[in-house]
Amino acid sequence: MPVDHEAQATQRLTDIEDIFRVLKLLELHRSLITVTLPEVNGVASSMVIEVDLEQGHFVIDQLNEKLLQSKIKTGVELVFRAAYGGVQVSGEARVLTLNQDDLGLRIVLALPNRVLHRQRRAAFRASVTSEPVHISLQSDQREPLEGWISDVSIDGLGVVFDKFVHPPIQPSELFTNAQFTANNHSFTQSLVAKHPNYDKMTDKYRCGFSFYKLTPADEKRINQWVIQLQRHHRKSHRLSHPRPAKLGNFR
Repeated sequence: MPVDHEAQATQRLTDIEDIFRVLKLLELHRSLITVTLPEVNGVASSMVIEVDLEQGHFVIDQLNEKLLQSKIKTGVELVFRAAYGGVQVSGEARVLTLNQDDLGLRIVLALPNRVLHRQRRAAFRASVTSEPVHISLQSDQREPLEGWISDVSIDGLGVVFDKFVHPPIQPSELFTNAQFTANNHSFTQSLVAKHPNYDKMTDKYRCGFSFYKLTPADEKRINQWVIQLQRHHRKSHRLSHPRPAKLGNFR
């Protein structure tokens, strides 16, 4: 059945892998982040250019505001805010070091202990049940994967694989070439993995994916597909649950 999710409350992420996943999405989406410093007036902008879970740090580009950049020193705590795909992210991070290379200054920050994560009302998600939709996913990091689309929204897809995926799909893993045909149109999209999960009872591997850099034209086509699925669900529901006939008034 289709699902219309309600808005989620602000989440306080404290698990280091969740924090890594969120920062990685900021990197993949090339999201603009704003940076402020306590007791310093002004706001600067930057971008996340690297996230390293093993080293416990992430790297942002030099700030675009000279005064704030001059205040960035080892040990300083800064506040950052950003957004990707309707999700607002904020947190505090400590400066570990400043690195200079041919591309300019890089600010290395410790992974935060806590990140606030607020998601807007989720898009309507329709189940794909009438006709199986095959999908092929490719990336530079692994062999191609073959699966079936289980649900779709304007934000992304749910995919089911008929066996365990090895190596396991990693949260924030980018698939640069995902191909499927739906609603009389062939799509080639980039997808970012969100929630991989293996069910031992059914031997099915499931994963949610977000669309990455969806073009306006394909966004319109995806929305048309969701509407078409929604209409099909409503029609099927009416046929399987007919309204009882009204009884006339007899005297």
